[in-house]
Amino acid sequence: MRNKTNIFEQDAAVTGTVGVSTGEVPAGTAGTAGTAGTAGTAGTAGTAGTAAVAATRTRQQNINSIYCSVRNGIITNKASQFRGTTWVSWSSRFVVKPEETTAAETVCPRTATLTPLTSSQVTQHFLDSAKTLGIQNPQMDVATLQTILNTLNQGGAGLTESKNAVNEELKMMKYLLGYQRGKVISEQDTAAAQTPAAQDATQPTVTPQDLIGQIQTLLNTKFGEKLTADKKWGNMTQTALETALKSMGDVSRRRETETQQSAALQQATEKGRMEIPQTNNLPQVSGIQQRPPISGVQPKK
Repeated sequence: MRNKTNIFEQDAAVTGTVGVSTGEVPAGTAGTAGTAGTAGTAGTAGTAGTAAVAATRTRQQNINSIYCSVRNGIITNKASQFRGTTWVSWSSRFVVKPEETTAAETVCPRTATLTPLTSSQVTQHFLDSAKTLGIQNPQMDVATLQTILNTLNQGGAGLTESKNAVNEELKMMKYLLGYQRGKVISEQDTAAAQTPAAQDATQPTVTPQDLIGQIQTLLNTKFGEKLTADKKWGNMTQTALETALKSMGDVSRRRETETQQSAALQQATEKGRMEIPQTNNLPQVSGIQQRPPISGVQPKK
């Protein structure tokens, strides 16, 4: 016989049962929160890793470009806004790492030092540059500097000869002839013969410093350098000179190649003229090829 249970106790038991069952239901639904695992698609942020790789590659390419242009510790890349800056200051500013420098070295082996030249090294480089121009026993004197100035005036990147050289020649001729404006030649000769000492006294004396200033100005205006025309021959001026001479050498070699190609083309053209086919009704001439007969076509008589 079942024991009777108080109604209140039954309600409480039912209530407890519901509470347990319903307690399991929300716990089960919480398991659906596992779908939040789809947030793993945020792994697509790995594309940011691809962007980082691209940025690293671009940075290394820029370092290579700058590194390869360094001459005597100075950046000479004409396309860079840092042209004329030292490699030491540039690499420090952009925190170039040793492994990045090593990578640049594999692309462009060094042909010049990464550090600025000392004063004695500048002098030695100057003498070496002068010797490449055929100057015997060069010194930091008027004769050597004048030859360098003339060479720069006459060459460089396909530019025409500077008018300065022509003007200098005219001035020298006027000085040698004793030219005086407004007088006939015979009178000028007489006047020149009478006052040679006075003319020598009025002739300005050119100093090495004057020529250095002219060279610096020419390197700026003709070769795009950014030198201060302080009339002092330092690392910056020497580096600019070496860069200009290299540019002139490249132009000279390119012109030589073009001349050789033009001569070869002319020879080929002349040879082609000798091999122009002739009509078959002409007599055979030694050295001239005749047109071969065409099948089924009778030559005209």
